Amino acid sequence: MGGEEAQVLAAADIPFRIVPGISAALGATVYAGIPLTHRALAHSALLISGQGAESKDNQDWDALAKTRQTLVIYMGTLKAETIQAQLIKCGRAGNTPIAIISNGTTAKQEVSIGTLSELAALAQQAPRPALMVIGEVVKLHQEIAWFKKAHLALEEETFS
Repeated sequence: MGGEEAQVLAAADIPFRIVPGISAALGATVYAGIPLTHRALAHSALLISGQGAESKDNQDWDALAKTRQTLVIYMGTLKAETIQAQLIKCGRAGNTPIAIISNGTTAKQEVSIGTLSELAALAQQAPRPALMVIGEVVKLHQEIAWFKKAHLALEEETFS
């Protein structure tokens, strides 16, 4: 839900309706073949905003850097350098797998895979809007990335 947007509409007395749906964190990661949790890799998933990820903020970086959890960051590409530095400083390994998913759940979805130590560089190159996923579950991307395979098969059928 666009909480900030809903506040603006409510303050301006503009009628609106919020229709529940699939969040980008769930939809884009499923299309990328990245589960948010996995018995062997991640027991929890945290969804956070990358806005306000300045080094002076009150973010609990120690909690965010814990292993065996998936960190999903909305609107974080512009703050990726700070996010990368803070997570590594607080103990998350630089070789932790990461994914940056651009244009999630669309035919133009792109997935960039790397490590936490590459997050800032990959985020700078990623088309926006983008979602950042940090955690061991990203390793499963190649194994279960069904959407791209299904999309390519559909294109082959269409143009054959």
